[in-house]
Amino acid sequence: MSKNEFELYYQPVVYLSDKTLIGAEELIRWKSAELGFLNPDQFVSIADERGIIVEIGRWVIETAFKLVAKWNKLLPQSIVIAVNISSKHLMQYDFICIVRHLLMTTGCEANWIKFEITESLLLQESTKVLDTLYFLNTLGIKISIEDFGTDYSALVFEQIFSQRNKN
Repeated sequence: MSKNEFELYYQPVVYLSDKTLIGAEELIRWKSAELGFLNPDQFVSIADERGIIVEIGRWVIETAFKLVAKWNKLLPQSIVIAVNISSKHLMQYDFICIVRHLLMTTGCEANWIKFEITESLLLQESTKVLDTLYFLNTLGIKISIEDFGTDYSALVFEQIFSQRNKN
């Protein structure tokens, strides 16, 4: 795997009413020298099997932190970049340390980042995953559930954090 095989794209997020830019979603595409062009739904399992998913994710996260810090120095109003993360990242023993290090070294503020997770990841209810998500949230990083699309999923997620705050 070469990072030169990966390309990052940024899909703008805007308020429809006034077309104000409020953020972007970071999207990755892989043009493998060996396998050709692969969409994320194809390459995630391949990268996972090859043991490179964490390395790719780290590069994607670091790039997002650097870029949003750069953009927000130039823009009149700060924006948020959404980054998809996997259970592999949340299960890393040092993921929180990596995120904190990147926040300090890139000049990125935590509230400029939104980590997107899948519904299935949240439903695993792994203590490690939930603890990591909770800590990221306490840092100021936004957490959202992707590909579910109902208010109920957001409510469940907020209930989990509310319950942890009570304990």
